[in-house]
Amino acid sequence: MPMPRGWWCPQPASVTPACRSSKTSPKPCMPMPMPLKLDDASLEAWLGQNSNREISGDYADWKLEPLRQCLKHLGLRQRPRPITVAGTKGKGSTVAFLESIYTAHSLPCLAFSSPHVLTVRERWRRQGQPLTVAELWPHLPRIDAAINAGPGHATYFERSFLLACCLCETHSDAVFICEVGLGGRLDCANALDAAIACITSLGLDHTNVLGPTLHHIAREKLAIARPDAPLLIAAQSPAAAIAIADTLPGLQPQPQGIYHITPLAPCPHLGLPGAHQAANAALAMAAAQAQLGSRFDPSQALAGLAQARLPARCQLVSHGQRRLLIDGAHTAESLSATLACAASSFAGQDYALILGAAADKDLHALCAVIPAALPILRCGYASPRSAGPQHPAWPEHARALPWAGDIATALAHPLLADYPNLVISGSFYLAGEALAQVDHPQLPAAQAEPQK
Repeated sequence: MPMPRGWWCPQPASVTPACRSSKTSPKPCMPMPMPLKLDDASLEAWLGQNSNREISGDYADWKLEPLRQCLKHLGLRQRPRPITVAGTKGKGSTVAFLESIYTAHSLPCLAFSSPHVLTVRERWRRQGQPLTVAELWPHLPRIDAAINAGPGHATYFERSFLLACCLCETHSDAVFICEVGLGGRLDCANALDAAIACITSLGLDHTNVLGPTLHHIAREKLAIARPDAPLLIAAQSPAAAIAIADTLPGLQPQPQGIYHITPLAPCPHLGLPGAHQAANAALAMAAAQAQLGSRFDPSQALAGLAQARLPARCQLVSHGQRRLLIDGAHTAESLSATLACAASSFAGQDYALILGAAADKDLHALCAVIPAALPILRCGYASPRSAGPQHPAWPEHARALPWAGDIATALAHPLLADYPNLVISGSFYLAGEALAQVDHPQLPAAQAEPQK
């Protein structure tokens, strides 16, 4: 079977086996008692007992030092050296492809990823499957002790990350795959030294935190590079490629090697639909080969790519007599890719768009990529960051579009009555609420045309 071009990366690298929030409060955390019922709600309560930047969007006091203190007091036998994945678009998909590649090789892997869509336990996965609360809960007292011995408080994401580090000891046979939450320089993942650093597609997002230009964003993302680790960079837009090229010489010391990974060509069958996934799959292939060296089996890797699954990534499901394509796209580039996938999946049939977004996103750019003839119903979701119907973040013409307060109301809206196909996008929060409404399993997605 001829192998696709674009994924090969020389020089195997050694990976040590597995080893969001308002302003932080000085109030020390209290150890969580064992709940009567071990469930997601109990875990969420423990994670969110101080602050959650993912909900508030407040990064004014964002620093890495408190997390470093917690790691020191955690007393890990050995600091994990993960495959670290940073970027603007495609991080979660790249992690999912990596998980599936290792599973196809019958090799253990542990992944830390965010955000979650249906259950918080999606953040900690072994062989692509969320761990149970019973597997997670025993580590919480140790983390509480480390927090109290250090800064005395920790955010939702910091607690999530510390839990992942503890899991690396429990699952010491597994390769640790760590997705950066936001940026790179100040993200929790940068408290660990990456054994392989991966950069997915860069774009303008979180500019209020990371900086207003692609050059600012490139500097933040590339900070995960390490001098003894290869740096793998996925295919980029021309503007992002320039920003990366201008930033790379400033990395001191330089990474072990810098490899620009081109998309898979011809593109094999991928478990995650959309032509844009070819670049993410290629990056995952390169990272797996770099880590596995002679153990890397191209045929098993391709089989893994075909089996990859991840919620809310152009996920096609049925709901009654309708087909829904659900995606968490929240940048102009991502939404454009989602709509292209919808055109392929719905094979030219009419569809409408249910759009919800956070007020801190570039809604002008988001709306600009939506075809003028596409029917749009804007929709709210349960987050304080959700842009309401008349929020000034919406462009003026969009504020005149119809509105539904929640996804259940949107799905029953008269505007959509004649549309058997719907795209639901703009936010992972909205995507999660939509998937909670689904009453039928995932449908097979249309396969994109092979790349020439």
